[in-house]
Amino acid sequence: MKTEAPSLQCFQLHQNFFGLDAAHRAILHNNLFELVWWGDGRWTLNDVYEMSVPMRRFWVKKLNEKLNPPKSPKPKKQPKDKIAKPDIPYIYNKSGK
Repeated sequence: MKTEAPSLQCFQLHQNFFGLDAAHRAILHNNLFELVWWGDGRWTLNDVYEMSVPMRRFWVKKLNEKLNPPKSPKPKKQPKDKIAKPDIPYIYNKSGK
């Protein structure tokens, strides 16, 4: 019985099989940059690049909480009491005098 290696035709992979497309690569590198930039020297680019995705998401979330604290509701201004104008009709002279 003769066995042959499978033909390479069934193993052809598309060019974009592995890796990120350009849009996702830009998002990834933006996240890496922001972690290094806003991390205050905690990590190097290599540290962040090799960090696991869940850990990277955790630190991005923590930095977002630190940099953008939740806004406390502002107290509403109490409307000032308006002074009621007297209900007196305006009387004027039609002749202009």
